[in-house]
Amino acid sequence: MIPAVSVVDHPGPLRVLHVEHNAGDAELCRAELERSGFTVQTTRVETAQEFVDQLSSDSYDIILADYRLPAWTGLDALEVLRQRELDIPFLLGTGTMGEEMAAECIKRGAADYVLKDRLTRLPVAVRAALHERALRREQARIAREQREREAVFRMLFANNPMPMAVFDQETLGFLEVNDAAIAHYGYSRDEFLEMRVSDLRLRGDVPEVGELLRELKARGGPIVYTGETRHRHRDGTIKHVIVNWHSLRFGTRDAILAVAQDITERKRAEEALKASEALFRTLLEAAPDAILGVDQQGKIVFANAAAEALFQYPVQELLGQPVELLVPHNQREAHARARQEYYRNPHLRSRPMARALELAGLRKDGTRFPAEISLSPMSSAKGALTIAIVSDISERKAVEEEIRRLNAELERRVESRTRELEAANRELELRNREVERANQLKGRFLASMSHELRTPLNAILGFSSLLKEQMAGPLNEKQARFVEHIHHGGQHLLQLINDILDLSKIEAGRMQLHPELCVVARLLPEVLSVIQPLAIAKKIRVENILPDDVTVYADPIRFKQILYNLLSNAVKFTPEGGEVSIAAAIVDETVRLEVRDTGIGIAPDDLGHIFEEFRQVGTSTTGIREGTGLGLAITKRLVEQQGGKIWVDSKPGKGSRFFFTLPLRPPVPGGAALPSQRPSSVGRRLRPLVLIVDDDPTARELLVDYLRPEGFETLTAASGPEALTLAAQFRPDAITLNMLAASGAGWNALTELKSLPETAAIPVILVSVIDRRQLGFAMGAADYLLKPVSKQDLLAALRRHVPPSPGNKPAVLVVDDEPYDRQMMAEVLESAGYTTLTAAGGAEALRVLAGLRPDAVLLDLVMPEIDGFQVIEQIKASEDLRDLPVFVLTGKDLSELDMEALRRDTRNFFRKGLPWKEELLKQVQQAIALQDAGSAG
Repeated sequence: MIPAVSVVDHPGPLRVLHVEHNAGDAELCRAELERSGFTVQTTRVETAQEFVDQLSSDSYDIILADYRLPAWTGLDALEVLRQRELDIPFLLGTGTMGEEMAAECIKRGAADYVLKDRLTRLPVAVRAALHERALRREQARIAREQREREAVFRMLFANNPMPMAVFDQETLGFLEVNDAAIAHYGYSRDEFLEMRVSDLRLRGDVPEVGELLRELKARGGPIVYTGETRHRHRDGTIKHVIVNWHSLRFGTRDAILAVAQDITERKRAEEALKASEALFRTLLEAAPDAILGVDQQGKIVFANAAAEALFQYPVQELLGQPVELLVPHNQREAHARARQEYYRNPHLRSRPMARALELAGLRKDGTRFPAEISLSPMSSAKGALTIAIVSDISERKAVEEEIRRLNAELERRVESRTRELEAANRELELRNREVERANQLKGRFLASMSHELRTPLNAILGFSSLLKEQMAGPLNEKQARFVEHIHHGGQHLLQLINDILDLSKIEAGRMQLHPELCVVARLLPEVLSVIQPLAIAKKIRVENILPDDVTVYADPIRFKQILYNLLSNAVKFTPEGGEVSIAAAIVDETVRLEVRDTGIGIAPDDLGHIFEEFRQVGTSTTGIREGTGLGLAITKRLVEQQGGKIWVDSKPGKGSRFFFTLPLRPPVPGGAALPSQRPSSVGRRLRPLVLIVDDDPTARELLVDYLRPEGFETLTAASGPEALTLAAQFRPDAITLNMLAASGAGWNALTELKSLPETAAIPVILVSVIDRRQLGFAMGAADYLLKPVSKQDLLAALRRHVPPSPGNKPAVLVVDDEPYDRQMMAEVLESAGYTTLTAAGGAEALRVLAGLRPDAVLLDLVMPEIDGFQVIEQIKASEDLRDLPVFVLTGKDLSELDMEALRRDTRNFFRKGLPWKEELLKQVQQAIALQDAGSAG
C-alpha cells in the first residue's frame, strides 16, 4: 500500500518536467494533478536533446515521461537521469504496459508507472515518489550527522593529547583507546583490547575498579568520577595519574570513557619539596652563620642555633620580636626605614637577589660587634620573607687593617722595583735591537758567504773530479790519494754550506714549498740511486717495502731531501753487512713513513737532542764524527713545515727507527665544498688535461672541439698571466701555446713556465703561423706546430708527450656506506665495461669529486654524516658538475617530496630489492653517450 502524502508535504508549486510528444496527454496529466490539490508548473519536452538541456539548466520535483516517444523511449530518459545521478523521482506513463515491462522500469530506477487510461492514480504515485525522496534525504541527513558526530568523536578522542580509553561497564575490558594512551602506557592497540582496565592498576590499590563502579552505579544517574591512582607502564615503571570517568553508550554497550592525567612529575616535585624542606631545616641548623627569617612587619619568624650563639638570645625568645632588637639603638630608626624600602622595591621581590651590607649588631648583654649582613627575598606559605645571614666580621676587620698596612708598604716597594725594572727593560730593549740587527747581518753574511764559497768550491770539485778520472794525464798512487782527499773535503764543505743555507732560509721563513700529490714509490728510486753506492760499499742491504699506490701531499724536492737525509744517516751509522729498510703505512689522514736500520743506535741521554742544530750524538761506524750536525735539524723543520711530525725510537746496539708523517691528501676547503674549476688542481685524473692558450677565442674553441671527443679534458686561457695561474694551479698534462701575441706575451709565458719548478716539467706545444722552431726548442718547447693545425697533427703531437688514458673507459663513481652493496654495484658496472671509483660515504664522495670528474655517479641516499640528498645538492650547486648524470639506488622509503626532488635533480632512481640492473645500465649508457655527444658538438 502506497502511503498517503498530503499536499502540504510539498510546499510551493510542483515543478514537473513532462517528456511527452502529445500535448493533449500532457494537459490531461497536469489537470489531474491540480484536481488532487497540487499547484503545478509543467515544462514539456519531446526530444532527447531538449530533455538533457532542461536537466542542465533547471531542477524539477518530478519527471513524468511517456514510455514510447518518436526516435527514443522513456527508458532512455531514465538512463540519462541515472548517469547524471540526479535525485528526481521518475514516473513512466504509457497507454499499454505489461507486467514484465513495468518490472524492468522499476528495476532501472523508475519510482512508478501510470497507465494513461487510469490517470486518477497519478497524484497518488507522485505523492508516494515525493515521500520516498523525502525519506531518502532524511536518511542521508541522519547519516551525514552521524558521520559528523563520528568525526567530532575522532577529533576529541582519537587525536586528543590526553590518554583516553573506553571500557565496558560489565566486563571492564577495553573497547577503544586513543594514540595518546598507546604512547603513554607502551601497549599496542591490540594488546589494550585484550586487557581489562584493572590490569593497569597496581594490585592492592583501593578501591578496586569493579567495587568502585558498583558503588557509582548504585547512586543512579550518569556515572561521573574523578580520583587519583597509580598505573603501571608496559616496561614496569609506575605512573601517578588522575582519572576522570564519564558513562556513555558505546555501540550497544554501557561503557565508561576514562581520561588520564599524568601527575608523576608533580608527585616527584612534591616529594622533592618535602625533602628540600627537611634539607633546608638541616642546613639552617648546620650553618656556621646566624640566619634569621623576617616577615614584612619586621618580626623574626625563625632563627637557627648560630643566631642564638651570636646574639646570646634563646631562639624561642627571638621569635615574634622585631628585628631591630638586634640593632644598636642609634641605628634602629634608619634600619626600619631601610627594611620598609626593601619590601617596597618590586625588583627585589621579582627574583632572588642578595646584597651584602656592613652594619653593627647588638648582643643581649649590650655589646656591639661589626657585622656583614646578606639579604635575600623569599616567598613562603606565610607570605614574603627576608632571609638575613649575619656574620661577625671582627676578625676580618682586624685582618683588613693589617692588609691595608702591608699594601701600603708593598706599593712603596713595588714603585721602587718598577723604576728599577723600567731601566732594565730599556737596557734589554737596546740589546734586543742589537741582537736583531746581528741576526739580520748573520743572515746576509751566511747567504753571501754561501754564494761566495760555492763558486770556488764548484771549481775545486770539478777539477778534482777531472783529476780523479785522469783526464789530464795519469797520477801516481800518492797523487790520486791526495786528489781523493781534496774531492772528499770539497763535498763535505759543500754539504755544510747547503745545510747552513737551508737552515737559514727555514729560520728566516724564506723556504718556499710547492706541495702536490706525490707517489712515494716514484720518488724513492731517485733517492736510492744516490744511497745505493754508499750502501754497496759497506755491503749494506737496502730494502724497499713501500706499497706502489701510497701518495703524500708534499713538496717533491723537499720530500726527497727528507728521505735522503734519513737514509744516508741510516747507512752512515750501520756497520758492514747490516740492513736498512723503508716502509709506509696510512694512519688516519696521514702517511707514516719509517726508516729502519740495524746500526749502532742512539744513547737514551741523546734522544732528546737528536734534532738540535750542530748536534752530533755519536760517531759513524768508522769511529769518527761525520757530517755537519744539521741534517736532522733541517729534516725536522721540513717535515713540520709540511704539516707532519718526526720522532725516533732507538736503543744502543739495536739500531734506530726514524718515523715521520705527512698529509695523505690536500685539504678540502670547508670540509666538503666542491671546486669552482672543472679539473682537479692536484691528484689523479680520469683523462689527460690540456691547457689551451690562445688570444683568439675561435682558435681556442677549435682546439677544444679537436680534443674533447678524443678523451682529453681541456682548460683555456686568453693571456700569458692567466695561463701561468692555471698551469700552477691545475698542473695540466700538456700545454698548447700560441706565440703570435702582439706583445710577445707567448714567449714570455713560455719562459715563465719553464722557470717555475711546478710547471717546468709540463710539455709545451707551440702553435704559431711563423716557423721559429729553433728558438722554440731552445727555450724548452716540447713540440712546434704551424697554423693552420690539423686535428691529426695536434693529436699526434700530444700523444708523443702525454700517455693515453688507460682504456678510455667511461668512469662511474659508486657511493654507498655498505661495503657489500658498494662492491656489488661496482662489479655490475665493471662487467658492463665501465671503470668504477668507490666512496664509502657522502663526505668521501665530495672529496673524490673535488679531484676527479667521472662520467656518472651512482649513489645511495641513507649515509652517515653527509647523505645522498646533500651530495646531489652540492653537485647541482657546482657550475662545472651540475650536468653530471646522477643515478640513485636506495632502500629508503621515499616520500612524495623525496621522489619529486629526485625526479628534478637526477636522471633516475631505483629501489634496492626490485629489478634495477638492466634498466640502470641502459640509462647510464644513454646518459654518457648523450654527454659525449654534447661535448663533441
